[in-house]
Amino acid sequence: MLSATELSKLTGITTVSARAIQTIVAATAERRFRVPNEVIKVSTHDDQGLLGIDISCPLNSDALNTIEHTPDASVFSLASQARKDIVTRVSKIAGVKVGKVNLRLTGIHRQTEKRRLK
Repeated sequence: MLSATELSKLTGITTVSARAIQTIVAATAERRFRVPNEVIKVSTHDDQGLLGIDISCPLNSDALNTIEHTPDASVFSLASQARKDIVTRVSKIAGVKVGKVNLRLTGIHRQTEKRRLK
């Protein structure tokens, strides 16, 4: 148990800004969809006391191979699994309760290698 002196050193509040939460969501989406952060758009809102998330981003072109070679896979099943993963990771990292995650897939992102000068 903490003494009164130790408790007085712990007083105060900790807040996480909306922008910080959006950055966490964008980083999670970047990792999940394997697309660059600059093509991901995130906004957050109140969802009846929970964190509502809106994400717009393209699918990585590798997702097409997954859909083609996996029985019962579709864009919708990949998106559903991605939403579940995002809820889990954002909840764990940010310590917030996540409500609805609205995901808008905006196209296909093809990885292009940048030219290197020799």
